[in-house]
Amino acid sequence: MPIIQILWKFKTWIAIAVFFILWVSQLAYTNHLSGTLKAADAKCKATIQAMEQK
Repeated sequence: MPIIQILWKFKTWIAIAVFFILWVSQLAYTNHLSGTLKAADAKCKATIQAMEQK
């Protein structure tokens, strides 16, 4: 039971740490999606330019 008592004593800091980890992971995932979107946009523009030149 001492683990439960320690967790209960520091519940505020544990909640802050959990939300910080979630925030960092969301930031990393958003950054990944942004990179993927930029790559797809560049590929789409290249395809459109190739079609316009034909």
